[in-house]
Amino acid sequence: PCLNFDQYTVPSQLPSDILNVLTPFLFLSINRFERKKNISLAIRAFHLLSPASLSDLSLTSTQWFKCGLVIAGGYDLRLEENVQYYDELVRLTDTLGLQSKVHFLQSISSEVKNILLGNCTALIYTPEFEHFGIVPLEAMYMKVPVIAHNSGGPKETVISGKTGLLCESGEQNFAQAMREIIFNYDGIGKSINYS
Repeated sequence: PCLNFDQYTVPSQLPSDILNVLTPFLFLSINRFERKKNISLAIRAFHLLSPASLSDLSLTSTQWFKCGLVIAGGYDLRLEENVQYYDELVRLTDTLGLQSKVHFLQSISSEVKNILLGNCTALIYTPEFEHFGIVPLEAMYMKVPVIAHNSGGPKETVISGKTGLLCESGEQNFAQAMREIIFNYDGIGKSINYS
């Protein structure tokens, strides 16, 4: 697969339904709704940032107020796994009390994907041992840092500390990377200052 660089422009006028999910620190996951994509990892890691989690990684209430997570991806009602896994993810979000912080978008258009990539703080790429992932390349092209497993394709495409952060398995590691992005993010562009 290759990238069509001409498609990566962010429209100046944002649709109102997308404006509702944008936050100063927006984490984005783009994957098909399949269990092998391990999307629940993004939700569990995000929860550890919540003051309610009582985790060593939790943010202050003021910091947490500025955070959001968007789970976007391919969804097909004809595929039983898509339906079941989507429902599991929504239940997990409810169980963790994240209903107002996590937004699910099914089968988004390229335009919406580009809007999200152009307005997010970091891409959370959760598949482990993924052979290759086009979404991390799209994010890095848009100067969005990628948080991904230190395995598979991301080991070859993400330069940890430069174009994102590579993590070992587990929500603690991903939550730590999310915190690092929050505290090192310049808030203007998509650059991180890892000195």
